[in-house]
Amino acid sequence: MTQAANSNDALQMRDVAGVLNINGWGRNKIFEYLRKQDVLDDRNVPYREFQDRGYFRVIEQKWTDGEGETHISLKTLVYQKGVDYIRRLNISLPKPLFDGIFVKSSLLTFANDRDRCNTAAPPL
Repeated sequence: MTQAANSNDALQMRDVAGVLNINGWGRNKIFEYLRKQDVLDDRNVPYREFQDRGYFRVIEQKWTDGEGETHISLKTLVYQKGVDYIRRLNISLPKPLFDGIFVKSSLLTFANDRDRCNTAAPPL
């Protein structure tokens, strides 16, 4: 599941966010989106299928807490092939209607058309 290897050929998610340059989408938003798309689990680790496709790589990192205990954490890195995959997913990203509420662009068009049709007629 993990590889403890050099990560020079893969990007951290913050770098992926910079490459994709999606307005308002940083590392955390991309992690959240990929979890909702069932690409990542709740620990932000990609499911085996997406690792096998060569999109992601998981490495182990050691860290020491305040009490001097050493722990191991998993870090997800993204290959260029994974960046391309996320970019393709981006085609279907919902458009923000306003803070925190998203709709598909076709629904947004419908809503705009409906609003134009439902405008109050001037009184007779």
